[in-house]
Formats: sequence, C-alpha cells, structure tokens
Amino acid sequence: MQRILNKNTYKVLTSSSIRGFASAIEIPSPKPVWEDKPKFTQIFINNEWVNSKSGRTFATINPATKTKIAEVQEGDKADIDAAVKAACDAFKLGSEWRRMDASARGHLLNKLASLIERDAVELASLETLDNGKPYKDAYLADLPLSIAVYRYYAGWADKNHGKTIPIGGDYFCYTRHEPVGVVGQIIPWNFPLLMQAWKLAPALAMGNTVILKPAEQTPLTALYVANLIKEAGFPPGVVNIVPGYGPTAGKALATHPKVDKVAFTGSTEVGLQVKRECSEANLKRITLELGGKSPNIIFSDADMPLAVEQAAFGLFFNQGQCCCAGSRTFVESKIYDEFVERSKILAESRILGNPFDLNVNHGPQIDGDQETKILRLIEQGKKEGAKLVTGGGKFYGKEANNGYFIQPTIFSDVKSEMKIAQEEIFGPVMSIIKFDDLKDLVDKANETCYGLAAGVVTRDIDKALYVANNIRAGTVWVNCYDVFDAAAPFGGYRMSGIGRELGEYGLEPYTEVKTVTIKVWIITPDDALGGGQSTIHLEITSKPKFFSFIMSDSSGNSSRGPDMRLSSLTVGQFWQAVEAFREGLHITDMSMDRKRRGSIIIWCENYSKFQLPMNEFMEEFLLERTIVFNRRQRAIPFIQNRTVRLHVFVSFPACLDRPGGHTNLTVEQGKKEGAKLVTGGGKFVGKEANIGYYIQPIIFSDVKSEMKIAQEEAGFPPGVVNIVPGYGPTAGKALATHPKVDKAWKLAPALAMGNTVILKPAEQTPLTALYAANLIKEAGFPPGVVNIVSGYGPTAGKALATHPKVDKVGLQVKRECSEANLKRITLELGGKSPNIIFSDADMPLAVEQAAFGLFFNQGQCCCAGSRTFVESKIYDEFVERSKILAESRVLGNPFDLNVNHGPQIDGDQETKILRLIEHGKKEGAKLVTGGGKFVGKETNNGYFIQPTIFSDVKSEMKIAQEEIFGPVMSIIKFDDLKDLVEKANETCYELAAGVVTRDMDKALYIANNIRAGTVWVNCYDVFDAAAPFGGYKMSGIGRELGEYGLEPYTEVKTVTIKVPQKNS
Repeated sequence: MQRILNKNTYKVLTSSSIRGFASAIEIPSPKPVWEDKPKFTQIFINNEWVNSKSGRTFATINPATKTKIAEVQEGDKADIDAAVKAACDAFKLGSEWRRMDASARGHLLNKLASLIERDAVELASLETLDNGKPYKDAYLADLPLSIAVYRYYAGWADKNHGKTIPIGGDYFCYTRHEPVGVVGQIIPWNFPLLMQAWKLAPALAMGNTVILKPAEQTPLTALYVANLIKEAGFPPGVVNIVPGYGPTAGKALATHPKVDKVAFTGSTEVGLQVKRECSEANLKRITLELGGKSPNIIFSDADMPLAVEQAAFGLFFNQGQCCCAGSRTFVESKIYDEFVERSKILAESRILGNPFDLNVNHGPQIDGDQETKILRLIEQGKKEGAKLVTGGGKFYGKEANNGYFIQPTIFSDVKSEMKIAQEEIFGPVMSIIKFDDLKDLVDKANETCYGLAAGVVTRDIDKALYVANNIRAGTVWVNCYDVFDAAAPFGGYRMSGIGRELGEYGLEPYTEVKTVTIKVWIITPDDALGGGQSTIHLEITSKPKFFSFIMSDSSGNSSRGPDMRLSSLTVGQFWQAVEAFREGLHITDMSMDRKRRGSIIIWCENYSKFQLPMNEFMEEFLLERTIVFNRRQRAIPFIQNRTVRLHVFVSFPACLDRPGGHTNLTVEQGKKEGAKLVTGGGKFVGKEANIGYYIQPIIFSDVKSEMKIAQEEAGFPPGVVNIVPGYGPTAGKALATHPKVDKAWKLAPALAMGNTVILKPAEQTPLTALYAANLIKEAGFPPGVVNIVSGYGPTAGKALATHPKVDKVGLQVKRECSEANLKRITLELGGKSPNIIFSDADMPLAVEQAAFGLFFNQGQCCCAGSRTFVESKIYDEFVERSKILAESRVLGNPFDLNVNHGPQIDGDQETKILRLIEHGKKEGAKLVTGGGKFVGKETNNGYFIQPTIFSDVKSEMKIAQEEIFGPVMSIIKFDDLKDLVEKANETCYELAAGVVTRDMDKALYIANNIRAGTVWVNCYDVFDAAAPFGGYKMSGIGRELGEYGLEPYTEVKTVTIKVPQKNS
C-alpha cells in the first residue's frame, strides 16, 4: 500500500508524499519505544473513554510472538448506537461543529497532523507491536504519508466549493458542496494508521461526523489517535472510535438507519457483504477499497536490476499484505529465465525475524487464519503444476519460531488460469507468467475480476502507454511501483472497489451536491422609476414566413435580440416551467453582438400584424411569461392566456451561432424537395383558438443534408429535423412518468463518456424508448452500443441489476446490484419535497408556484412540492386561493389542447393515491377540495383523480411523510423559522425544496439548511441540462445532468511514470 522513502532522515515526517523505493536497512530511524501496557484500550465516544455496554473485551495479539498485548473493550450494536447518537448530535444544525468555519476545520486537521508527528515514534512502535510490520516501514513509510494526508486535506477544507451555472432564463443558479452527514468507516489491519488517515481526513475536512471501527486485529493505534483528536480540539461527537468484531460492530454500523455513508477497506468478499448490509436500512453512500490481483509487467528492454527489485518490492513489501501487491508478474520470454533466477536470489536475501530489529525487512503475517490461507494456496499452486522456485512454507528462525512467518515464495511456469494467478493470496507469493504477444498480454492481465493496480517496466514509452491505456485498473505505475501521494487518487475498477480515496477525487464521496436556483426579476430603469410604457409588437410576415417579437419602450426605441431560426412551433401547456413574470411580458436582451438584437424569429404559415400596449396586454392576459434566450442553452419563449397559448423552443443550440438574415423557408419548399411532412403545415383552428395565432406543429422526416430546409440557416444540424426538448419538466419516477426526458438523462452522459448501455424502460411506457432506439440506429451508433429491452421489473429489471457483466446500474435495485458484483449505482428516487411560502411572498405567484410544483404531470414528479409550508399570517388566504386554482384545472382527454391535467399512469398508482387520501381524512386533515376519482365526459375509462388539497395537516401525518406521487397537496402551517427547517427536514427523503419570499436572508437560510439536493427560490421545477439534479438520503445516490452527471459514468485511472533525473 505504501512505499519506502529514498534516503532521508527524520525530515521525512514533514514531506508531502512518499516516492521511490530503497532498502529499509539503509535508512536511519530512531529506536522504537513502547510501554508494556498500551494507554488506550477503551471505546472512544463523545470525546470520552468508556467501557463496552456488554462488559466484554477481546485480546489483541502480537503476530511476531503470538502473545497477548492487551485486552480491548469489545464494542457491539449497543455501543455503535451510542456512537451514532453522539455523531448525530454533533452534526445537528447549530452545533459547534456545524457552525465552525471550513478554515477552522482545516486548522484542527493540521493540529492533529502535528500531534501525530510529535508522537511518531510511539505510534510506529505501537503499529509494529500490534501489526507485526517492520518498525522501519511503520516509521519511514506509514507515518509520513499519514501526516501528509491530514495536511493535504486540511488545505482542502475551505477550497472544495460549488460553482455558478449559467442556465437559461432569468435565474441565478449555483451549487453548494455540503457534508453527507454521519459517516461510518471500517479500516483494515494491514495499514491501520494510514487507512485511518485516508478515511478520517477527507470526511472531517468536508464537515462530516464519524464513527470509525478499526480492525479487531489492530485497534491500538486508532485508539491512540483518538486521544490526539481530543487533544487537537475537535468537538465532542465529531469522531467516535469503536473497536469490535465485523459481524457485530461492523454490521451494526453498516445497517444503522442514521448512518448516511459507509467507507470500507478490506477484502472483496467482506466488501460485498458490507454493500449488501448497507442496503438493508437506507440508501447509504458507499466507498469500497477492496482486493486486487495486480499485474506487474516486465518487458525485455527493461533495466534488469531495476525490474527485479521493483517486482520484489511490489510483492513482498508488508509481507505481501497489500491490496495492490503485484502478485502476477508477467515477464517477456526473452528474459524470463534470467528474471526468475535473479528474483530467487533477491527473495532469499530477505531478512525475517523480530520486526523491531532494524535489520529485519520482512515480518510475520497478521494472524493464524491468514497464515493458513496462504499455505493452502501455495499447496494449490504445486498441485496445478506451477514450479516452486523458492520458499513455499513456514519460516523458522531464531526469533520467529512462535510467529506467523512465511518464507518469501516464488512460482514460475504459472498459467493465467491457475488459482494462484486468479485468487488474491494477500501474502508473500509471487507468480511469474511468461508472455510474448502484447495484445495477448493485455487480455491475460485483464482476465481477473479485479482492477485495482498494475505496473510496467520498459524503456519503450509506446509500450508503456499502450499498457497504461488498456489495462483495466485504477492505478498504473510505469518504471516504479507503490508510489503514493496524498494528491493522487487511488481506487479500483470492477471487484476492486467503488469510488476513490486521496486527491481531490477523495472529497467527492464525503460531499452532497446541492443545486440552488433563484428567480431573478429583470427590472428596467423605467420600471425602477415607476414610469414609461412598453409595447409588444407581434409581427408575422408572409414572405419569408417568420414570427418576430420586438420590444420597444415609450420613446419608441426598440431592442432586438439574436435571430434564431426555430425548428418548429408547437402548442399546449408542456413548457409551463418558464416562470411567470408579473410585471409584464419582458423580452430579455441577451444579444451576442450589436447587429442582432431583440427579435425572436419563428417559422410559421400566416401573415398578420398588431400592437398591444402593455397595460391592455396585462388586462387581457391571465398570466405573463418571460421570453428567454440564452446563447449556450435553448430558447423557450412562452406566453399563456385563457384563449391564446403559444410555445416556442429551439431544438439545437448550435443555431444561435449562425449569422443573421431571414431564410425563405416554407412547408411547400420542403415538400418540393422530397421531404416527408409528418405532421402540421397549416393553421390550427380549435374551440378557443380563433383569435390567436395557433400553428400546428411542423415535423419533416426523410430530410437530406443537401435540401434547403436543412442548409439555409433553418436552425438544424444537417440531416436532422426533429422536435427536441431543451428545457423541460422534471424527470419522473423511474422511466414511467417522463419516459422521454428520463431516457435522455440516462443515455446522454453514459454515451458521452464512451460506455455501452442496456436500457429497460418502464413497462407502463416503453413506446418512446423503442422509437428512440430506431433513431439511435439511424444516427449511426455502432451495433451493441445501445440496447433497449422492454419488460417487467421483477424479470428483465432484476436480470439487469444482478448480471455479473454489467458494471453500473429503489432500494431493491441497490440490494440486487450487490448480489453478483460491485456495480456502480446511480439512483434518482422519491421525494417528499417541502415548498415554503413566507408571509411576504407575492400571493398570486406563491399560489401559482405551489400549484405548478405539485399538480404538474398529475403530481407524478419525484420532486413534487407535496408538503406546502405556509406562514400562519397568510395561511387561510393561501388555502382559499389554492382551492380556486385547483378547481380551475381542466381534466380530460390529454390530446385536447385545453386540458392541463391528465390521468395517473395506471390502476396501481390510482389505488395507492386514493388510499392515502382516505388516510389523510382519517388522521384529521381537512379536505379542502377534490379527494376522489374524476368522472367526466371523456374520462370514464381513465385513471383520473381530482386535484386534491388538504389543510390543517400535521408533519407527522402519513400524507405528510409518505410519497404519494399524485395530485395531493398537504398544506402545513408554520410560524418559527428554526422549527420550520426541522419539520421540513424530518422525512427520510431529501430531494428538492422550494421557497417563496422577498426576503433574501430567509431564502438563503432555507437554501443552506434544508437537506435537499435542489432548492428553488421564487420558482419551482426549473431544470437545465447544465444544472445537476439528485437527492440526499433515501432520495437517491449520485447526480444527473451537468458536469456532475458525467462522474457516475467514468472510472478514474491514475498513471504515474518514473522520470529519469539527468544532470543538465
């Protein structure tokens, strides 16, 4: 795991990393010191030393002598419960730890590093006593990197922050990086001090609280560091250390419902068990750093002494007890025999014995179980026909008769399919495999279930980079091995783990990303002074056929925005996500240059011209909407009126960069060129459309890139004519309620990062996914890149979740993903989102936003604002206005352009919603409106439910706790701000939240303290491809959209190349 230093003295303890390797015998170090009885053997909870609640203890054994060192208090479930309570209290809003500045957290970590440096000799001595590793390795390798890790993350404490995101529309969007919460950490016995640093440092830097369980074989240094944590000044409950056994204390930590994340380092077998246990109670975030069977590849052009020494170091360091040990040594056939002979000589020169002897460089194995396993696999290698070159049994020496010592062992003539070349031995056993062909070598190196590390020794940089690029491993070392640095990420592919430790990547597992979007009111100078009158000009020209919006002020000066050739014109209420702008229709001027300003051009089929003064416009129109255009995103102008609805959006942002000028495009032109008119092409005449300019949606297919409609600045990339939503509604549950949007959220980042995909659409809504499959083929994706399999969850879904060759995929899915292998998981799940209305809010806006946030898509949105918190001063008025707005919703045939409320997805969902409505009545909530099935002229056979509102709802009621996923609003009264935040946070879900207020202090207080992945201020359901979306706790794992949406589809590979130093 760690490497030894180049020749240095005690100054090594202040170095920032560990690089290079040399013989430990050559490096001076102070004499070890330790006491006959360790100082710290109790459980550390809330900065206090306590005995176990059961009164039990367990013995910790010196593996070099098999003698007992001390009795340590044995923690179990009761002690874990106490530690979790302490950690939860320390993480509470308003606690000393939560109020502490990030820079102050960094100061505490630096102080802890200094205390460890002060006590380095004692800690190294205790590590050797408890673990058996040579004292020089502990002092000169483990301690320096441990200190460096604390200092490195101390520096990161106030530097890991979010970003501002320029999304489309009049919004200010930014992300916050927040701590995950209460973290459980389980560390191994092979590098106790180092692994404690790897786990604690990033978790504390990010503001989490921790319960750490050390390995039962090696608890002593972890407990010693606990005392230094208290001395450094960390508040009570921030770090709690509970020694105990895996099946009791470890399992209690993994299954505890109030632990938000678990980080584990250990064997793959136990890691799989931990992953399964973490799925039992809640959606814990998981980081696993597990086993490996790492290839170390020696080419014939390698420097032979360097290659032999590197291979020996990469395998025998720490007695082979390293997850990244180079236990499969691939050697090119030209030098194979010489390499084997030289390796034999070097292995036999290793000095075994008392690990406190400064001449010893090879200590005992950790315990009898590990010793037995290694000897069994050595015998297996002999039986399978590998040639035993040296070693192969227990070591008996002057000071080693009673310890768990095994001879350094080398096998030659090893085949890749042999057990010793496939199974992790975790001991001093080198398997040397011959190779000739480069491609065959890479195939063989990759044919284990692991993917942790690899080494390459060659003078040929082309070979080195070919191997580095094609080996499936998280770390590759070129002309070096085991080179670690606090800044370089470490972790594995496949069965070697999930996530990364060290470096900037090591912070990600300990943070949640919160997206905050604030509605920004655009105020002109005239608005600010209270004067002036704007006029909206709607121009529809005949030849060429365009729609043009122009905004002018009272003096007649007009502003024009970028000309945008739009892909289509559509009607309906689908794009209501564009927020109301109550001061009047405002055409945002986001001009890209002086020549193109103020107009939005719309391809249409009619000619007319009229003007509406702003005052008349406001009287005529029920709602005014912002027209937004943004260079990087889509343009989505939206106007809504009782009788006129007009929706426009741009399919492809690339068209915004094209030069100005009107293009003479008509439907007839498209037909003339041979394109097929799929739909539209004329004026729409409907019940309420006579006074408006309704244009049917226009879609062409069979378009060739040379056609005019694809060439003459029509706003399409050549050969593509389609309606593509660029800014739309929230993704719904699974793939059922928003199948097209959710499919895009999944496929786009996965394909962008080069993955291949098997997609299972919801059984209720497979059709658009299958239609898109044909477009995927037409677009030119190679066979097998995207595969779409419709079917049921318990059959097709489970088969996908449990398939051993699927690398990445509710709670059930998480459990099923743990059955076969270590699949990476992204889950975007349910919510019970609070929508908070303060008394200073604009009442019409607040009522509309709350209704939209709940009733959009019939309430079938994971982020639906189903818990509406309203300040008591305006509670009754808000309830009454909400009732009126809910009863004005039009239910019916969803193809009717007047309908804005459709059916639920199926009978199961309808039954569930009606059941919960009845539950609300029984619990005493007041039914304000709705409450049952809707029966109308065209809805007798559908799953229609009336928009429903409950008032007088208490937070503990079932309708305020359980996700309904339907059109049911629960309105809760509040007065106190702190109490409001606590009530808003007291569900198991943490997906989204809304706030409506004119007081930005209140808005930001809520945004900072609500535990939710997304917060909308004075708006709701504002989504953008650039803004990440996802939840905390039971609302999911990972993020979709934005730059963060790429992370779940990538593995991080660290490549370190030894650079020769030459005199210049």
